[in-house]
Amino acid sequence: LAWRACVLKKARGQKLKAKFDREVMTEEWFRDLIQLSRFNDGPKLAAEFLAQSGIVLVIQKHFSRTFLDGAAMLDGEIPVVAITLRHDRMDHFWFVLIHELAHVKLHLTSELSLIEDDLDSGSEGLAIEQEADAFACKMLIPADAWADIRTQLPLSQEDLFECARQLRIAPAILAGRIRHETKNYRLYSGVIGKKGQVSPFFSVNAEE
Repeated sequence: LAWRACVLKKARGQKLKAKFDREVMTEEWFRDLIQLSRFNDGPKLAAEFLAQSGIVLVIQKHFSRTFLDGAAMLDGEIPVVAITLRHDRMDHFWFVLIHELAHVKLHLTSELSLIEDDLDSGSEGLAIEQEADAFACKMLIPADAWADIRTQLPLSQEDLFECARQLRIAPAILAGRIRHETKNYRLYSGVIGKKGQVSPFFSVNAEE
């Protein structure tokens, strides 16, 4: 409750550029958003993109001894997506963002106005979490493209960058998907990079 109160306080301090309409959240809309990941300031551009669609993005650190990755909630009729940056990396940021937006599109209602996620907890057994995971995977890397990539694994770093260029996404997104699917987290460590990649765009100190 305390964490949520912090999120809502930040959310109410932001100005939106449009009234939210769920119908705007088409596959094309998601593709346009995800393609912003190619740019160095992609997370900042994502926040601006969402504001233009009436959605608030809040970065709020998780509290000590809690393990939240993010949440989707309604503040009245305004959707709020909150991300903790518990894993402060580009691949994780983009997956959590699209996962929470999947909840906004598919699951948030006046009866279910808050969905909190610890993506390491095994909550994927819940139907809505499975649906949000599947939606995020499909939006970040289309199923036909992923099927083709899987036949080529393991990709060289050069091939990984070329695949990401063709998909018009950040290489870290593709690297993160391959690491997750293969359970080999030693792959592409140079592409994934160290923590602290996203927080500077939101004036968040990842070590607090």
